Amino acid sequence: MISKRKLGIFFHIIVSFVLVSKVNKVHTILLDQSNDSFIQISRSFFVMNERIFIVDSKAGNIKIFNMDGRLKNIFGKKGAGPNEFLLPSNCDISSEYLFVLDRNQRHFLVFDWVGGSSFQYKKKLFSLYLADEFKILHKDHILIAGYNKIGKQQFNSKSYHFYIQSLNKDSNEFLLPSHIAFGCNSHKEYLSRFATEFKYVGRKGFCDFDSKYYYFILQSNLKVIKIDRKTKEISTFGKTTENYMNPFISKRLKDSFGKKIKIYWEEVKKFSHIRNIFVTKSNMIGVIYSNWKNNRINIFLQLYSQDQTFKSEELLLSSLSDSIFDIVFYFNKSKNQLYILDNEPTEDDDIMHKIHSFNVL
Repeated sequence: MISKRKLGIFFHIIVSFVLVSKVNKVHTILLDQSNDSFIQISRSFFVMNERIFIVDSKAGNIKIFNMDGRLKNIFGKKGAGPNEFLLPSNCDISSEYLFVLDRNQRHFLVFDWVGGSSFQYKKKLFSLYLADEFKILHKDHILIAGYNKIGKQQFNSKSYHFYIQSLNKDSNEFLLPSHIAFGCNSHKEYLSRFATEFKYVGRKGFCDFDSKYYYFILQSNLKVIKIDRKTKEISTFGKTTENYMNPFISKRLKDSFGKKIKIYWEEVKKFSHIRNIFVTKSNMIGVIYSNWKNNRINIFLQLYSQDQTFKSEELLLSSLSDSIFDIVFYFNKSKNQLYILDNEPTEDDDIMHKIHSFNVL
């Protein structure tokens, strides 16, 4: 017979698990990779209206699949014309527009979304500094994580890593100076440490927003920076768990940077990388990071409440992909659903692309 004390402990464990587990896997979709549907290189995608839109950077187009994984359409082609892309990278979509950043054209390409999987070219917006990631705030402004600076001097001009760009006029609202984004006390310290530390472990930024706050996080630091949209007050939060491996700069990492790619990637695998940040309908903040263990890339999701309280951490995926940067993420806020574009090598040296979807409670 089980005592009341043991029964109470057992009940507490069950309840704790239910309260902590906030992510449910829905399904996995295997994408057709024959002929025209083959995805060469993708760094961005989205899921909308029962369609999967994958930005193929190398092919210069957007491949559109149904939820069974079959190719339905291809939008755009290689080139610099109205419906053409040279090197499309990031994208974001609203109820009205599709924005695609073409890194080679140094432009945001804006399309009217006319329903279903159809888009009509609207205009292009020049971008001197290329965004790491961006989100559509509303039809006139986009929120950008990425480098930007004031002034023409290469090194002494003040720089920023988080800002809002107006679509109708050439102006920016700067939110976060680079030295604060990287945890430095001054711009001078940031420049010094950038040359000796930051450039080796990853300087890409990610962002999202809700009705009260903007959120920013760096690839190399599990620290979320929260900015009040009205007061611009800054606060930070983030929890380093036993699964998260802090970046460190070895001599091999420095010596191989930009020279010996294979050795560099061997060193990069020794620590974790932030891969995305998103905000749910209920204003939970999700932080995705990866680490490398037992020849697999492990994808973890942390969840925080808007008051910065750590809620949970869960292993979402253990992938055989060759690179952490080949695994791409998209969060559909209207459905509270997280999608992961994963790829793994097959036995005959082909690449198998899959979409994993998760409900975030």
